[in-house]
Amino acid sequence: MSRLHRISYHTHQIVVQRVEVGLIPELGGETEAEHLLAALAFWKYAEDSARYIFGDSLGDPVADRILAALKAAPEGMNRTQIRDLFGRNQKAERIDPALNLLSGEGLARGEARDLTGGRPEERWFAV
Repeated sequence: MSRLHRISYHTHQIVVQRVEVGLIPELGGETEAEHLLAALAFWKYAEDSARYIFGDSLGDPVADRILAALKAAPEGMNRTQIRDLFGRNQKAERIDPALNLLSGEGLARGEARDLTGGRPEERWFAV
């Protein structure tokens, strides 16, 4: 989960808690439209602030670098090209979680292509 998504998720939880407390009469009475609008304004402020601070960073430098390279390669990149992006200094044990993060965030997708009838090529694309 990216930094921005984590902050958004926690802000969402705060907004939901405030609304739930307001809806329980014993704890605070009725929730008015102005309270809901204030909660939504708080949520938007937190998201805008996080976006300003962190930009599109995922909080994983390997994933960030792969994503930038994928965006610059409309034809996608295979595993060898991704490895070479790091001068062969990142192991698969480090690249795999970065690709899983990108895939899980909906920022990249992998495809297996059988080009020779042998082992299929794994090619990654920015979404």
